[in-house]
Amino acid sequence: ECIVHCAAIFDLAATVKQLQAVNVQGTANLLQAAQAAGVRQFIHFSTADVYGTPQFTPLTEDHPLHPGTPYGQSKLESERLVQAESANGRMDTIIIRPSFIYGPRCVYAAGMFVPLLILKEMGIKKLPVLYGDLKFNCVHVDDIALFVAYAIKSGKNWNSIYNLADNDIVSLEPAVR
Repeated sequence: ECIVHCAAIFDLAATVKQLQAVNVQGTANLLQAAQAAGVRQFIHFSTADVYGTPQFTPLTEDHPLHPGTPYGQSKLESERLVQAESANGRMDTIIIRPSFIYGPRCVYAAGMFVPLLILKEMGIKKLPVLYGDLKFNCVHVDDIALFVAYAIKSGKNWNSIYNLADNDIVSLEPAVR
C-alpha cells in the first residue's frame, strides 16, 4: 500500500557517481517497482541539505533550493523524480526533509562527531569549521517515526513536502563543545 523510502548513501567521501547510482537511480528503480506493483503511496526521505546555506530562518518548504554538496544535489534530483510521480497522478507522495537526526541507534549523528572526538584526543582544540555563527535544528528519530505513522494512518496531506525539525535552534560551536 505504501513505501517508506529512507535508503540512501550519505558519505562525505562518496563520489558523485556513487551518489547518483544510489540516491537518484535507486529512487527511480524503487518508484518503477512500486508503480508495477500497484503501490499508490510513497514517502521519500530527502534532506534539509537541498536548501544549501539558508537565506532565511526558520527554513520553510518554499525556501530556495541551492544544494551545497553533491549529496544534497543527488537528494534534490531524487525529490524531482518523486514529484513527477505525484504530478502525473500515478502515486500520492510525501517528501520529508529532516534536519539533523538524533536518537537511539542513530549512527548518523555519532558519525558526524567521531572525527571531532579524535581531533580532541590529538590535542587540537580549535577547529576552523567552527568560525562563524552556524545554526541548525535537530529532530529526534522517534518524532520522524511518529510523523510517518500519522501520515499513513490519517491519509491526509499527501503530495506535499515537509521539513521536520525540533523547535530549538542550536549553534554549532556550543553543540560541538
